[in-house]
Amino acid sequence: MKSLLLVWAALWRKPAATLLICAATTAAFTLFGVMVGLFHTRQQFIDSARMDQIFVNMRYPDSPYTGFPLAVGDEITQIRGVAAVGAFKWLGGYRRGPKDEIGIFAVSEGMRHARPDEPITPRQWDLLFSTPDGVLVTRGLAKRLDLREGDTFPITTGPGTRADGGTTTLTR
Repeated sequence: MKSLLLVWAALWRKPAATLLICAATTAAFTLFGVMVGLFHTRQQFIDSARMDQIFVNMRYPDSPYTGFPLAVGDEITQIRGVAAVGAFKWLGGYRRGPKDEIGIFAVSEGMRHARPDEPITPRQWDLLFSTPDGVLVTRGLAKRLDLREGDTFPITTGPGTRADGGTTTLTR
């Protein structure tokens, strides 16, 4: 307790140096905390990674984005150890107006076997693929959008997403 006054006096003898040392110490502990957080986040991703699945994305897609040709999926299925190949593409747009955004994943029939961990029943897969413009929505979204099975609703997308140049896609 006696030396507390001496330390206090020494700190305020050079206030600029004291403030810089406090700022450097704070920055060092902040960086240390960020690095520990990044390490644990990375470790969590590694621990939760599925070693039996591989996801492939084009690094430099062509414009407009067309993705991998479907024939590449057929070639991949010929590789020893490959059980299933599926394809999906994200499509974004809006339902009623630009503020009513909605996004959907267009999937190939191979996704049924490529992603068996999805919470979709075989009946729902069959229902989805029974029509070319089928869509599955969660119960919450269906309630929010006031949709029932078989309802049709338009999704307006940006130009260039349809081959015919149109911007509206009807889904049911």
